[in-house]
Amino acid sequence: MAISEKPKKKTDTETRAQEFIRRGLGTAEESEHEKPVTFRLTGATIKRIDNARKARRVKTSKQSWFVEAILDKLEKEGF
Repeated sequence: MAISEKPKKKTDTETRAQEFIRRGLGTAEESEHEKPVTFRLTGATIKRIDNARKARRVKTSKQSWFVEAILDKLEKEGF
């Protein structure tokens, strides 16, 4: 049976550093980091999206398809 040392408690500095890392780089860089977004679509809409994805020569994930569609829409509206 292996015997290991008792785990050392993290110092306050280590704890604060890990919290800082988990939060990210802060508000100045926040817009460049991915943020999760949830939205609802009907089954029919999802089926249309899947058909559009399957028709492509290069297969695309739903995530990539959504990002591309959103960026296209923003560009068309001048943003």
